[in-house]
Amino acid sequence: MIKLKKIFTNNPKLIISLFLFILTTILTFVVNNIHYLSTESPDYSHLKIYLNYFFSETDVTNRDLGLLYFNLVSFSLNFLKGNINYLNEHHIISNAIQVTNYFLYLFGLIGLYKLLRFKEYNSENILFGFAVLNFFPQTINLLLTMKPEILAFSLFTWVMYLLEKFLDEKDVKYIYFILLPLAIILNTKGSIFFFSISILGFILLTNYKFFLKKELAIPLVAFLFLFLLLSFENYKVNGFSIFDHVSSSLDGSYKNVANLSILYNINFSYLITQPFSNFHADSLIGIVLLDTFGDYFNFWAFNDESLFYINPIKIQQIWFITHFNQLFSILLTTAFYFLLFFNIKKDKKNNIYFLAPIFALVLLVINAFGIPIKNFNPATADTFKTHYYSYLLIFSFIFIFLNLVKKNEKFKYISLILIFSSSFYLYGFPKEMNSSYYEYLNLKNSLSVTCKLNSKLIRSLDDSYCENVKLQTCFFNRIVNNSDALQNKRLTTEDYDYFVPVDLIDVNQNIKTARNSKECTDYLDVGYKAKKPLQGKLIINKLNIIYYLVSLLSLIFILKSESK
Repeated sequence: MIKLKKIFTNNPKLIISLFLFILTTILTFVVNNIHYLSTESPDYSHLKIYLNYFFSETDVTNRDLGLLYFNLVSFSLNFLKGNINYLNEHHIISNAIQVTNYFLYLFGLIGLYKLLRFKEYNSENILFGFAVLNFFPQTINLLLTMKPEILAFSLFTWVMYLLEKFLDEKDVKYIYFILLPLAIILNTKGSIFFFSISILGFILLTNYKFFLKKELAIPLVAFLFLFLLLSFENYKVNGFSIFDHVSSSLDGSYKNVANLSILYNINFSYLITQPFSNFHADSLIGIVLLDTFGDYFNFWAFNDESLFYINPIKIQQIWFITHFNQLFSILLTTAFYFLLFFNIKKDKKNNIYFLAPIFALVLLVINAFGIPIKNFNPATADTFKTHYYSYLLIFSFIFIFLNLVKKNEKFKYISLILIFSSSFYLYGFPKEMNSSYYEYLNLKNSLSVTCKLNSKLIRSLDDSYCENVKLQTCFFNRIVNNSDALQNKRLTTEDYDYFVPVDLIDVNQNIKTARNSKECTDYLDVGYKAKKPLQGKLIINKLNIIYYLVSLLSLIFILKSESK
């Protein structure tokens, strides 16, 4: 504690960087939370089965993902679902997803900070870089999505840090600390398994002398045992392993392979005039250019069920350019990959952090060609979604940023302005403000876990909406569940006043259906409460949770021991 105080006292710039990181983290959480429903994130409708399982509504998931991430979301949901009902269910679940994701993200950043400090980057610049990272579209999308890539990020930063420590100090204890986090990562998802193996394989091959020690035989056997044990627990619940790809499509559209031309096709004219989803399904380069700093597949910023999409003030046409969001994405992605390849050549000791997303892309290409199974839809080419390797792009992004800052301190501020302004515009800001938009924000905010804080940060939010059970139960109108109608200006007074019947239940399990707001409030006054979904007993997958808790404790132990 005394050491930390001394560090901060002697370095006011470090205080500023830390403050900036905390501020941007809070800001992004608040804005993301009230503008985006994570139940609209990709594949949620297929993955909701995990929540049903953890709340005892089904015995098997019939999916192919590791259980831990969804168990953690269920823990958050169990804690936050006090005022849940069938009208606000999506909003409460969205809160649970985003709270879980932010926790995992922050824990991952601690590991990333340790890794970067080990690489002798400046603390001030690291924290400033984290503030910039908060506005990186891949970070934002990770934080908004109910998928396990965020768990991979959370633990993989620590795995890489401990591996670096082992290679430096030759101390086998670091390998033992890796075992459980790595077993979790490799049991999370098929793509994450292969991406991780490719990265670890590269490290092994380039440092093979360090891994030929006899004392590594025991941790290797231990790891195989731990991995298989966790795999078995996941298999019992899923009915599938992570290597059994369970397609969400029933029409056979993914039973195809890509044409070889997808590797080199690129329509420069379409990149400018038609930069939209599916127009570039025949071009890997086009997808990468439009999706890395953009939202080519319309899952987040361009999702018409998201408030991000509502009422943006757009830049007017300049010459023949009309789609400035996509243009900024192309330019930033081009600069990003130029710097990535430049650093692969120049920063040899850290080249794995620049190569990682390349490895991922190569593996996705191999999969698109039918290896190990046919899993490609030529109409969308969504096999190449950047979200699959987003957590690896974060590594590359922060290393590129820090190397730039090393060369010139001005890059720090240029990067912040550039990434913030492009993301600000990408996610629909600034906006045309109107009463409908404000009404939506207030109703959405009333369900936010940081409602009071949000009301202080954003002047237009009314804190009287916070923790208002009557408002959330009896005056919950369709606008909050229909932002698409808001966007297309289809809302009328009737839409606002329309009452969705609410089932209410008392302590004796008597059910009453309120047909209007007055009936609803009257029932609440005499002790009735809204009938709630997801009320089954919370299931805990013991092995997954034990692995995770022991991992957390061991990593905290490392932090504590190294701070002495």
